[in-house]
Amino acid sequence: MNRIEKSAIRTFLQNHLLTNCMLEKEIIQYIFHLLHGKGKIFSTDETHFSWGGFYAQVSSFHLKDDTCIQSIISHAAAIELLILLSKIYMDKAFRQIATHFPDKQIQIARLKRYLES
Repeated sequence: MNRIEKSAIRTFLQNHLLTNCMLEKEIIQYIFHLLHGKGKIFSTDETHFSWGGFYAQVSSFHLKDDTCIQSIISHAAAIELLILLSKIYMDKAFRQIATHFPDKQIQIARLKRYLES
């Protein structure tokens, strides 16, 4: 069985964001910053869980050739970016909720921490 390492997903993401991405440099830097957070693919904690890494490991049970490996790596990278996007939207939603319910800020912060863990 071939095993796809997290480093392959990291390399693909880094290459994609630095060479193929048409976003502004500051936005790309911010994406990299966010991808280094807890539970993200660039986190230095090697024991962390990431959805892209999970997808790659499950998919690697059925690897047949290099084309399949590259496809799995690109899909795993896309999953990492989708998870990141959901975090960004969740943060924005919680900020909006907090402004509408200023007396509930402590409960909202607890809920956010619970959902992020």
